[in-house]
Amino acid sequence: MTGKPWRPSMPEGARKLMDAFDQEMKDKYGAEARERHFDRKGNPISYADWAEAFSDYEYRVVKKTIIGDVEISTVWLGMDHGFRRNGPPIIFETMCFQRSDDGTREDFDFQDRYATEAQALKGHAEAVVAVEADLIKPRGDDEAHD
Repeated sequence: MTGKPWRPSMPEGARKLMDAFDQEMKDKYGAEARERHFDRKGNPISYADWAEAFSDYEYRVVKKTIIGDVEISTVWLGMDHGFRRNGPPIIFETMCFQRSDDGTREDFDFQDRYATEAQALKGHAEAVVAVEADLIKPRGDDEAHD
């Protein structure tokens, strides 16, 4: 695992509320409930543990590459973005952004999501190649829609 390990340090009251929410979902949906939160290795974790880990920038960012004014960012989402009952949880994402001098970012017509960190790193490398080859462009770029 890349990124520094995280340790729970959330206020006890907040952790209790999140744990109560987890239990409420399990009580409501029972056997139909699907785990929703996962660590970077894909292991199920509680909502409170996810919130703690997600607040750690170094844990959340898998890889970031800057090419000129383009930022390729691959992050751990930790929450299953697969939105389906079958298949592994989709917990990583790569996106590209055009950075400006004022600190704002415009996203590209590019986003991909992955189940594993290895897939995310491979997808990141592919996005870097695509940006270097000028194959993806910012949204609204007329050339991108010719």
